[in-house]
Amino acid sequence: MSAGHVIFGENSKLGVSREYKEMLTFKRTYISSDTGPWSMNKYNVFESDQHIGGIMLDPQGPRDQQWFWTITARVPKNPADRGNAATREQAMEDFKRQWLS
Repeated sequence: MSAGHVIFGENSKLGVSREYKEMLTFKRTYISSDTGPWSMNKYNVFESDQHIGGIMLDPQGPRDQQWFWTITARVPKNPADRGNAATREQAMEDFKRQWLS
C-alpha cells in the first residue's frame, strides 16, 4: 500500500511517511449496552500494537463537524491533539497529520 492510501471498512489502514512508522490502523469498536449495540461509529487507532487514540461520531458535537478525533498516547497532553471534522475520512486525515507533526 502506498503512503497516504486509505482503505475504508471494518479495519482501515493509513500509510504514513515517517521511516519508523509503518501505518496507522483504524479498528471499528462496537460499543454495546444491555439492550444491544448502540454505536458502530467509533474507531480505535493503533500504530503497530500501540493504541494511540480514537475517532467517533459525536451527535453532541458541532452540527457540521460531528466526527471527533483524539490522540491519547502523548504525555503531556497537547490541546492540538484533538479536533472535529465534517466526515470520518477528514477526521482520519486530521488525526494522521497531527500524529506525524
